[in-house]
Amino acid sequence: MGRRKRRARGRRATRFQETAAKTSRNPDGPVPAGIAGFLKIVLSRSIFFNSLKIAFVVGTLLNGINQGKNILGGGALAWWDILLNYLVPFCVASYSAGKTALKNR
Repeated sequence: MGRRKRRARGRRATRFQETAAKTSRNPDGPVPAGIAGFLKIVLSRSIFFNSLKIAFVVGTLLNGINQGKNILGGGALAWWDILLNYLVPFCVASYSAGKTALKNR
């Protein structure tokens, strides 16, 4: 009975290694580990422009909700708030797309 457990563990380790080898293949070449690798993925053309599109739509809606009176009424605009309303959705979209891409590689 002790041998069966050892054999099963050996097979699991082999399967795990095969799965890790399959998932680590990257057609774009090797991705550096850590923050540098994550930034390379996030700043890739497709993720960057998709995040810009999302930030434009969500930021515009947030600005309309938060500063609609000032925009339509000609009041003073809080430029810092306008910038954050576009920057936060861009960062969230980039981060989530980067983590998903990193997980799928």
